[in-house]
Amino acid sequence: MQSIRERINFLKVFTTDKHVGALVASSRFVVESVIKHVPKNVKTIVECGPGEGVLTRALLKLLPQDGTLLAIESNKEFVAILKDIHNPRLKIVEGKAQDVASHVKKNHLPPVDFAVASIPFSFITPSERIQIVRDIHTVLGRHGVFVIFNYSPLMYRTTKKIFGNASVGFEIRNMPPCSIMVARKEK
Repeated sequence: MQSIRERINFLKVFTTDKHVGALVASSRFVVESVIKHVPKNVKTIVECGPGEGVLTRALLKLLPQDGTLLAIESNKEFVAILKDIHNPRLKIVEGKAQDVASHVKKNHLPPVDFAVASIPFSFITPSERIQIVRDIHTVLGRHGVFVIFNYSPLMYRTTKKIFGNASVGFEIRNMPPCSIMVARKEK
């Protein structure tokens, strides 16, 4: 549960950075809805748009000691908050989701088991949206899972076209309600 101070901080970042697409941090309901899609033997995770790290902390609990979570965040204030999570399995990159493939390569990660994106896809160009999904598909290992959670099912068609499959659900207990889309790399 976030304190009032943390909520105010998040709201300040939202009002000063046009690339932050959420008014408040993800609720525990969203976190629970996302982590249920994490594969059992996960070793490598990529998180695009971790914000203050609400989901990041939950994902770290699922990783084995030799696992890696690469968190890609474009907002400097959120990067500073993420750096307060002192965990050797967490690698933080100040950068954009549009460069996910190069971030994975620069960090010498093996094929990714689970990727999650909580970025405002509606704020970026259609070609950048397609490129992010293609790049995530490329870095995922066989049977890797990709989850997008945000406030619009905008990415459903693009993700289904690239992955060949996608499902979308909603977490109505979040304020505002959140769409949660899941795709799996088959080959």
